[in-house]
Amino acid sequence: MKKIFLTVSYLLVTILVGVTVVYAGNLTPPGPVANTMYSLTDIFNLSAGTTTTLGTGVIPTTPASIVATGKTLTEVYDAISAQLGILSAGKIAKNISAFGFTGALYGDVDASKVLTSATYAGTMADKTGLNVASTAQSQAGGVNYFTAAQGYYDGTAKVSATDAQIVALNSSLVTGNIKSGATIFGVAGSVSGGSSAGFLKTNQTICYDTAGSVVACAGTGQDGELLKGTARSYTDNNDGTITDNSTGLVWQKCSKGLSGTICETGSAVTATWADALTYCNANTATLPGSGWRLPNVYELYSLVDFGVASAPFINTNTTAFPATVSANYWSSTCRPANFTYAMLVNFNNGFTNGYTKTNILYVRCVRG
Repeated sequence: MKKIFLTVSYLLVTILVGVTVVYAGNLTPPGPVANTMYSLTDIFNLSAGTTTTLGTGVIPTTPASIVATGKTLTEVYDAISAQLGILSAGKIAKNISAFGFTGALYGDVDASKVLTSATYAGTMADKTGLNVASTAQSQAGGVNYFTAAQGYYDGTAKVSATDAQIVALNSSLVTGNIKSGATIFGVAGSVSGGSSAGFLKTNQTICYDTAGSVVACAGTGQDGELLKGTARSYTDNNDGTITDNSTGLVWQKCSKGLSGTICETGSAVTATWADALTYCNANTATLPGSGWRLPNVYELYSLVDFGVASAPFINTNTTAFPATVSANYWSSTCRPANFTYAMLVNFNNGFTNGYTKTNILYVRCVRG
């Protein structure tokens, strides 16, 4: 028995000694690697847009070492999640859906708003609009609207319109509504003075003593020396009206009953105070514009010119009020304390007074 165990022991030793030890060897593929698979590192790099084959559709080569496959699924997940977190609808082209986002980006050429390595299809010129006139269309709520050429505009772009197009939007942009010396959208103003102009000059430039004799003005303090007030200025509108550039009022050039550009002498007619009001208010003379009325006494008296040598005491040159009658003209103002009278201005002597409303006097209308 003892001999048998000894024999078995020798046999086992012989077997074990005779067995050849075989190793697994180097896991790195022998020879050139082939394009067979993506590694986790490739997928990780894809999330950061750093893979050299991004977008080519070519399968990368098999990793050359174990180290090259060293990214974990957690690392890959976290990297892709981080990239998705950067996305928004405003960073994706309009009508394109990606990762649950529907793009809203349109016409934007800012490369920082799309994924790295993305490219643009074509270019769009910057239309500055600084020197391109557009068409004025309409006005609503005090806001002017204009058409503009299509295209990309930068932050300093302006849409322009010609002066004539702006003026066409508002019928109030006329010379008679703009102060003299000012120009708005190409319209030069003709109104000087107005409510802020103060009193008008009388045009009296000579001084007199108590006997009515002419004396030197120096030191007298008379109107002829001081010449206070706003200078008078009139414009013939060549349509039967005269603009007083000092007050802004527009006057009927001819007295009631007269017509034409010269105003026929001797054809003026008179009217009662009530008829004078009706004549002016209804614009019986068919003068251009609206708002015609009988002037108040201050307005009418502003036409008296104390520098004229003889009656009528009004500017009688051909650009103002030719053929004015040297007589009384109605105003729309009632006399104080006696309202059966209305105030008049007498261009024969520069007086103003009250007269019964049933009397007949001359008439000149005004608007403004």
